[in-house]
Amino acid sequence: MKQICSTMAAFAALRQDGSVVTWGSAVWGGDSSAAADYLQGDVLHIYASERAFAALKLDGSVVTWGAPEWGGDSEAVQDQLRSGIHHIYSTSSAFAAVSNTGSVVTWGDASHGGNCSQVKERLQSDVRHICSSSRAFVAFKSDGSVVAWGDEVTVAHQLRAVGISGS
Repeated sequence: MKQICSTMAAFAALRQDGSVVTWGSAVWGGDSSAAADYLQGDVLHIYASERAFAALKLDGSVVTWGAPEWGGDSEAVQDQLRSGIHHIYSTSSAFAAVSNTGSVVTWGDASHGGNCSQVKERLQSDVRHICSSSRAFVAFKSDGSVVAWGDEVTVAHQLRAVGISGS
């Protein structure tokens, strides 16, 4: 095995050949049959929220499965996840993907970072890295600025921790 990743009640293993096998609670990602055709090879890395998985493929596309409201359903942003993604981050119930251009795409529970619409304009380019807690994301941009979104209380705490006020 190349990698094993888990939700709260399911596992996903990345095999040496780039294929993925899953087991455990079906509703928490243990059943990947709906995405099986996309998980037969060329998977680079697997990421997890508490109840869903996201797989990053070699071509930069993303495949998701598991509990829809916890990030297992990325249909609303699938056009943005077809290519060019280089890393994925997760909170307990949402995902954020960073593209090769530094733009960010989010999906999952809106209150835990799955909706970045309030800061979307600031996430269109130059994001270098993202850190996450269980309920929020913080993006670090190439110009040194920081953008946070997700649970408002968590965001405020994260920004204070790095000495920044506001988002």
